[in-house]
Amino acid sequence: MPAIESAGGSRRHLLKLAGAAIVAGGMVAGVDETRVSAATDTFMQAGVRHFATNITRLEYGTGLNQAALPLTTEARMMWVDNSQSPTQEGIGIRGDGSPQFGIGIDGVGATGVRGTGSTIPGLGVGVSGNGYYGMYANGTVGILVAGTDAALELFATSNSASPPTRAGRTGQIAVDLSSNLWFCVATGTPGRWRKLSGTDTAGSFHAIDPIRSFDSRWSANTRLTNGTSMLVSVADGHDPSGGVTAANVVPVGSTAVAYNVTVTQTAGAGFLSITPGTPTAPSVPATTSSINWSSDGANLANGLVVKLDASRQIRVRCGGGGSTDVVIDVMGYYL
Repeated sequence: MPAIESAGGSRRHLLKLAGAAIVAGGMVAGVDETRVSAATDTFMQAGVRHFATNITRLEYGTGLNQAALPLTTEARMMWVDNSQSPTQEGIGIRGDGSPQFGIGIDGVGATGVRGTGSTIPGLGVGVSGNGYYGMYANGTVGILVAGTDAALELFATSNSASPPTRAGRTGQIAVDLSSNLWFCVATGTPGRWRKLSGTDTAGSFHAIDPIRSFDSRWSANTRLTNGTSMLVSVADGHDPSGGVTAANVVPVGSTAVAYNVTVTQTAGAGFLSITPGTPTAPSVPATTSSINWSSDGANLANGLVVKLDASRQIRVRCGGGGSTDVVIDVMGYYL
């Protein structure tokens, strides 16, 4: 582990520091002697090409110079370690390019630039970029991201305008302050945005083998009559007698289900309204129709999609003057 020897405020000391900074900025490759010798006045010079046989390492702190590993066994040519910096924003290497087309740090290789940040959530940043394009990556795969908790984390700043009314460029991905994820499909002011996900969207559809979620003919259940309603859980699958055979087949966090509703052994004429399982009082009349019947003894079915409440429940209301038994079968869920 090489280190630049202290020479007080001498000109040689300043030149050594300047040389180290240039290496850090990527302008030179290293130095032939990784341990600077005060006796021979060996130092790195700005504007001069250098060659290294050992790793050149600069580390925050105090202590004696240490022998550097040869580059025949060490993968890194230059290592700047500022992990013990007394400031929270201690930076290992900073590179500033031309304001127009310059590049701050140019990395070419199997891995161009690799950054490893602290494991503290929200604080450790491996590679940070600031600009209209914070980071630019060009390759067969532009950016490869892997993480233990998440491969990628996106967030919006407090001054971010929200799609779909903000300007956008084709290919941009944006997260608004409501945690909605957007993709821009056409450049413009505003751009043309498509909402990919969000707290109020259904999510991806997961088809499953159909399950029976509810049957009013099971023991302890009753048929629906005009003006009544009931909460129905669609979380589990059941056998013909009502026993649970597939617990949590519609998992926690599901936002909606695709289902069939069947009315059977109807009496008179009426309809069912199936809505999310909100705690609305059963006496509140139904304002929508999910299935209708017009005579006694009808057997009818309809396929629908309905939003779930946080407990994976739906509410079934009966209106129109008649009564019926009801069966709910689920074919898939949105998560």
